[in-house]
Amino acid sequence: MNIELVEEYREKYSDIIPGYHMNKKMWNSVYFTTRNIPRKELLWMIDHSYDEVVRGLSKKIQQELKTDL
Repeated sequence: MNIELVEEYREKYSDIIPGYHMNKKMWNSVYFTTRNIPRKELLWMIDHSYDEVVRGLSKKIQQELKTDL
């Protein structure tokens, strides 16, 4: 995970803070108080987070996820 990207989002949007109940250096929590995060960017963040989690799984589980789609 790109630490610079994590910090960049925190600086760019007030609704993004260090991850709640997660590694605060690597993960962000996103709130929708101001609703100032563009939908396209929010969807990209969700996809990116999913990809990061899957990358940490075993190859066997990764393959199982691919076949379930």
